[in-house]
Amino acid sequence: MKILRLFHKKAKEEKKEKLVEKKQPTELEVICGGRDTKVYKALCNTLLLRPPNPKNEDSSIEGELEKARQKEEAKDISGAAQHLFQAGRLALFKGDVEGMKKYFGQYKEITGRNLLILEIPEEAVEKAREYYKSIETHKIA
Repeated sequence: MKILRLFHKKAKEEKKEKLVEKKQPTELEVICGGRDTKVYKALCNTLLLRPPNPKNEDSSIEGELEKARQKEEAKDISGAAQHLFQAGRLALFKGDVEGMKKYFGQYKEITGRNLLILEIPEEAVEKAREYYKSIETHKIA
């Protein structure tokens, strides 16, 4: 019986070690310096992980703003907020700090939700540029 207990204990310890193994940090974590930074937290919720397809007409800021206007006229506040959020994400992708602040600010007005990215827009755009540059480099390599 004692041998079985030792074997069971050793198996448990091995299982624990496997669970404790560290994951490799994501590209965004590396660029922002880890999960605990304010910029990382802000970008986690707003960053487009892949650049939008330029051939897709639906991925334009103007298109998103038009859809938001239409939804707002139809009293679909949730839909309008969704399109304003997407416009803010596209502005972030393009590196447009003022546009990003404007669209995310409108999103905030409609929903009442405070976005961390509005507190650090310049830093967020800088890190987003680094992120997009790094994934573009990886795609080519």
